[in-house]
Amino acid sequence: MRALAKALVRLRAQIAKLTGSSAQLRGVSTSLTAAATTNTVAVAAQSATRAMVGVQRALPAREVGRAMRDFAKESARLAAAEELVGETLEEALDGGDGLGEGADDEAAELVSQVLDEIGVGAAAASPAAPRARAAAGALQARAPAAAAARGTKGAVSAAAAAADEDAITVGDSDGLELDKLSARLAGLRGQ
Repeated sequence: MRALAKALVRLRAQIAKLTGSSAQLRGVSTSLTAAATTNTVAVAAQSATRAMVGVQRALPAREVGRAMRDFAKESARLAAAEELVGETLEEALDGGDGLGEGADDEAAELVSQVLDEIGVGAAAASPAAPRARAAAGALQARAPAAAAARGTKGAVSAAAAAADEDAITVGDSDGLELDKLSARLAGLRGQ
């Protein structure tokens, strides 16, 4: 038994030595892994340095700075143009019907031109126009009796001339349009 006890003590001592050696081997393995990682990082840094040197040779810092400033200026211009277009579209669409503020004035001018072309002037639409028409009606009632001696055709011409003259005197504020109407009436009489 003594021999067995001595063998057991030796065996426990060897287990302790092996455990210590195993721990030392693990430490060496960790150190080797760290050294390999450091070497990999050093190689990567060396490659990155070569790449940076190549880029610096290809693109000098002044040119890159100039390009960056130009890009910033163009970006600012684009932003300003985009803002202007946005505001313009908002103003155009805020009108409700998609037309700007000047569209009402343009429409009124167009209506006025069409009315002028068909012979209905501003004098016909003004408050003075009904008085001119009433005066023309009264003259037409008087003219047939005065021109009965000249014949039926003369009576109509006399009534039209009297109405035309009275309309010109009543609506002097729109004399230009009345002059145009008078010229048309004279042209119709000549036919």
